[in-house]
Amino acid sequence: MAKTVYMWDSNNKYCGAKVGLPDDYTLAANETFTKPEGENGVGLQTPIIWTGSNWRGGTDEEHAEYEKKRLSTMPNISVKIEPSKSDQALNNIGLQLAQTQTQIQTTNEAINALG
Repeated sequence: MAKTVYMWDSNNKYCGAKVGLPDDYTLAANETFTKPEGENGVGLQTPIIWTGSNWRGGTDEEHAEYEKKRLSTMPNISVKIEPSKSDQALNNIGLQLAQTQTQIQTTNEAINALG
């Protein structure tokens, strides 16, 4: 059966896993077979920290700071999406229809005024 190894960085924070390792895999200094989950089998709140014998989830304060730092390092990406040729053509048809309806309404009002 393949094994999974969980790793931590120099700050003892969880930094990923290696899956599908052979049964005779030898752990490195920053690895464990202990899965980072709570006692109830549910995941832990970030940052997930290795204590030397098990994982602990971050406190609410640690989590808020972790998320603040994580979000501040994400690039601010803005993407301009150009409509396709078919969308542009459909939009033009809609504009022409609106103009035609306005012209019909104006013509009908003029005819009614004459009648």
